[in-house]
Amino acid sequence: MQKILPVILLLSLMVACAPKNGPKLFNPNVEVICVYTPRGIEDGSNAALIYMGILRTTDSLGIACRSVFPFNFADGADSIAQLVANDQPGRQRLIIATDPEYSSYLQDLANAGQITDSDSTQLLVLDGAFRHSDIYTAHICYYGIMYQAGYIASQMKDVDSVQIVVPNSHYLYLREGCDGFIGGFTKEHDNTIDIYDFSELGQDNHSGYLMRQLVYQNQAPYAKEHYDMVLPLCGETQMGYLRYTRDFPDSFYSIGVGQDMSIYSPDVPFSCLEHTDKIISTCVADWAKKRLPHYRRFGLDDGWMELRLSDAYRQDLEPSATEIYNEAIRKEADYVD
Repeated sequence: MQKILPVILLLSLMVACAPKNGPKLFNPNVEVICVYTPRGIEDGSNAALIYMGILRTTDSLGIACRSVFPFNFADGADSIAQLVANDQPGRQRLIIATDPEYSSYLQDLANAGQITDSDSTQLLVLDGAFRHSDIYTAHICYYGIMYQAGYIASQMKDVDSVQIVVPNSHYLYLREGCDGFIGGFTKEHDNTIDIYDFSELGQDNHSGYLMRQLVYQNQAPYAKEHYDMVLPLCGETQMGYLRYTRDFPDSFYSIGVGQDMSIYSPDVPFSCLEHTDKIISTCVADWAKKRLPHYRRFGLDDGWMELRLSDAYRQDLEPSATEIYNEAIRKEADYVD
């Protein structure tokens, strides 16, 4: 008997809001299958945006979709391999691996010939570091937006030191984010900047996304004593820093990441928004039209990333944000190339 895929939840397979002329019909031979992480979609990363973008796009295109929530990353990679192996002529399927953690597994599977590009099944990986002729890559690039953020932070008169917090600095998008922020922050000043990496402290590669209570109790008080600002590139964990700045005002600034975080704390001068829902919608729509490129970078240009100033800081910071915007786009292109 074939191994059962570790699917915890099947979503929107043939269900949609009913229009006035009756229920929407989905083509059962065209399907998008999204493989998430064991953390689910509530870890504060971009998973929730991916989830919403896929549902919205598949619904509008009349395409069936399925969501896979594995028990661990190895199970998720096995699920992908089984889905590819079950390739059926006459059906069109796009399989999406949503996390860089899958890349090493998929590289091994592809090199072993277990994953191949076919006319009916394509595999899309959201990891800019991944390159393989049989696999499609969406490169969500943090360099430009973080270069802009770093420069703006350097122009704040009461910010001379920053701590960057990451689950794993070896992930390409986090490494790009760190390098971009450092480049912008040290462009004109010899400022202090440190990186706190959960994975170097005995944590696994993804636990750092889910440590809001730990950072509230330990890392945030330390940051208060040593840094003027924190850049939390760590998903849901950033909520621990935001809660700390609410409970202890003027401890340090915290940069919002992923969405506008100024609603959670008055000490968020600006936020770096990642429009992953629009990115994944674009990828799915391109695939449906049979024009999905093997590689595409999504960065600060064209609005895939957006720096949003908080209202209380807009007047002071807007000149710096405008001044550095075009340079940040150029720096990102140079860095990636």
